[in-house]
Amino acid sequence: MYTRVKSLAELEDKKLNGRFIAGGTDLVPLMKLGLKEPRLLIDVTKLPELHGISLSDKEISIGAAATLTEIAENADVLRYLPALAQSAEKTASLQIRNVGTIGGNVMQDRRCIFFNQSPSWRSSMEKCFKAGGGVCLQIRNSAVCRAIYYSDTATALVLYEAEAEILRDGRLERIPAAKLIAEHSAENGLRSEESALLLVRLYIPLPPVGEKSGFLKYNVRSSIDFPLVNFALRLSDGARPAMAVAGAVGPVPLVLEKSSRLLDENAPADGAEWTEEAVKEIKAGGGLIRESVVPPKVKMMSYKLIGELLKKLTH
Repeated sequence: MYTRVKSLAELEDKKLNGRFIAGGTDLVPLMKLGLKEPRLLIDVTKLPELHGISLSDKEISIGAAATLTEIAENADVLRYLPALAQSAEKTASLQIRNVGTIGGNVMQDRRCIFFNQSPSWRSSMEKCFKAGGGVCLQIRNSAVCRAIYYSDTATALVLYEAEAEILRDGRLERIPAAKLIAEHSAENGLRSEESALLLVRLYIPLPPVGEKSGFLKYNVRSSIDFPLVNFALRLSDGARPAMAVAGAVGPVPLVLEKSSRLLDENAPADGAEWTEEAVKEIKAGGGLIRESVVPPKVKMMSYKLIGELLKKLTH
């Protein structure tokens, strides 16, 4: 079944329970493969609360239904949050960015070479955690699903310490975007057909004056592939702590805490030395699994590209 709602009030009044859809660029392909079979699709495209990008003296507010193209081209986002604009511009193809939303990009399904397959292919395998079973086909002694979270914009949102406004149990609440991503990732590692919450808006505090930030993504076929790895980095010259974040290396974006501190404690004269430390931290904190595009060794080699982002921001 399918229904379209026109306001948050209508959604709450009807107490609808189903799968939310806007751009549909993530959900619809999963439905075609039989990986998602929602009893009710709730179209939230027309909800006014989910639209618009606005600037205040403290933050930028972005509606969850804002398209990736709108974000990539917005003058305020480009000026104050360049890493977010770059992450949106690097996601998928232009056609997908024109309809795909930031809400969908953040709340996207985690992916695995064993799960994201046709019904006939999956019929020869036992059911994994995401399919309602009790095993991870990637790492059989793992107690949880190891599928990777590939969102590009989430890496930038974690970098900027964004907050998310969500509708849950009929109430609006505001929580750190990193917390929302962690909760979503944990739930997404299990078989789940109904949405417990709706992402309404994102709030990103304005960075300190003079802060430099950027985003870098590496994949095999430009932007049309999911990232092999992505990075976001900020350097604030003491106004706030530096931060480096790696994405597409595990179930959530990975904040490189040790490497970030090194940027503040001793600005690296040799970027190669800092890159080596960052690569070690990604390897220690990431969850390496088999992917469809390249072997694990090639993926680990791509971690060194974080040094290119540092070079870009310091030269």
